[in-house]
Amino acid sequence: MDKAEALAIRKKHKSTAAAARAAGMPRTTLRDRLNGHRPGVKIDHRETTKSLAAFRRMYDKSVVIPVHIRAALKALGSGWEYEAELAKRAGISRADLVSYKDKFIQHIVLLREGRRVWAGSVKMAEAMRNMV
Repeated sequence: MDKAEALAIRKKHKSTAAAARAAGMPRTTLRDRLNGHRPGVKIDHRETTKSLAAFRRMYDKSVVIPVHIRAALKALGSGWEYEAELAKRAGISRADLVSYKDKFIQHIVLLREGRRVWAGSVKMAEAMRNMV
């Protein structure tokens, strides 16, 4: 049965369930024919192979954590946040944030009381450093 025949039998019986019963096939099979799928052709929409790069993007902390930090800094724009708030915004632990802070040292401003503030832009961080 092709798509045209499936449409004709569905139109005649007014519903997919009734048409499937009349044709002697399961509803899912009739629905496949209505969608144009041919019998015996299996459609697999999953990714066939996964690369090492895809694995790294998902599970390697040296890739994942900096991506989260960059996204949080981008979301800050020209604003600033304390370190704990930035970790929450990035969705990572403070320990992870601290361990990767060396890569983003231009965005960090040290305050007198020993706290760290993260600025969304390097220009903003420089202006804040001049004020402290």
